[in-house]
Amino acid sequence: MRRVSLLRFLMAVPRVMRGTHATMREVALFQTREVAIRSLDGPLLLHLDGELREPDARECTVRVAPGRLKVMVAR
Repeated sequence: MRRVSLLRFLMAVPRVMRGTHATMREVALFQTREVAIRSLDGPLLLHLDGELREPDARECTVRVAPGRLKVMVAR
């Protein structure tokens, strides 16, 4: 999601919960096996496995191995 005002962000939350946020102009969807998130403004707040990690981290790389992520979807 591109940078938006707090009001626009809060208005988008219900759409995210319904899964209809993909049509918003601020949202870009893509598929990848790896993504790096970098902060230009200050440390990232990383919440991993239920714990806060790396208080001074400014970059986080996430990799998904094929066939390793199990996702449950309601019908």
